[in-house]
Amino acid sequence: MHKIESYATTLGLKIDKPHILENYYPMGEFEYITLNLGDETNEAKYKHWQEVLKIISPTLESKGIKVLQLNSELNNKPDKCITLNEKISLNRLAYMIKNSSLHLTEGGVDMELASVYDKNIIYFYPLNNVVLEGF
Repeated sequence: MHKIESYATTLGLKIDKPHILENYYPMGEFEYITLNLGDETNEAKYKHWQEVLKIISPTLESKGIKVLQLNSELNNKPDKCITLNEKISLNRLAYMIKNSSLHLTEGGVDMELASVYDKNIIYFYPLNNVVLEGF
């Protein structure tokens, strides 16, 4: 018997699918995509984000879609994004990703959250190769 089954039997609980507690974050009413960059050094792994945003911004702006950059501690923050000025808890991060139209990431817990919500994810591989993956 697994530990979780033992705990459930002892406590009289039913094992069910885990869920994520999301915390509301007041952002306003607009459509957005989320962008989470950086690693433990707060540097983006992919060095061409500014060029990517410059290319996609006219299309996004014509559709009224904004880019929400989630890592407030990033050393070099890209233009053409709404950048939050505070550290975001995992619960608020979950809320923001759940309500986004698309998630751009360099990998990490944000990618795991996006996959839980069946979001379209664009994952930028850290070796300067761009890889599109659908999760």
